[in-house]
Amino acid sequence: MRTSALTHIGMSVPVGSLTPQHRTDILAFYGDAFGWKEMRGVSNAERLTILIGAQSYINLREKVEHQPMSYEHFGVLVDSADEVESRWTRVTELGASPEPLKSAADAYPSFKFQHLLPMGIEVQHFPSGQLGRD
Repeated sequence: MRTSALTHIGMSVPVGSLTPQHRTDILAFYGDAFGWKEMRGVSNAERLTILIGAQSYINLREKVEHQPMSYEHFGVLVDSADEVESRWTRVTELGASPEPLKSAADAYPSFKFQHLLPMGIEVQHFPSGQLGRD
């Protein structure tokens, strides 16, 4: 039996880091870059919950035992190779420093970046039917 979807990503941040300004910065950047928005009914002083899809979200939670990360990241899927390039351009315009764009000639169109969140994000496009093939 396979799962049907990834519902959320949980990330810890140091206590005191979810200041009103940092929340505003996160929501402004990711709202502009990807259309993500806060789930106000779920967020509180120690938690920022961001809706990233119809049934998926990110939970940022202040934790005393927070540990910095290195390779950890999550991927977001976009509808086309052109959209990967468009998102790369937009996150760059918004002040992030993404890795170089990988083109379809390299593999699948994608790029990674880390900005304002403790985890990195890989933006990618898989041609129809390519994801999940054995």
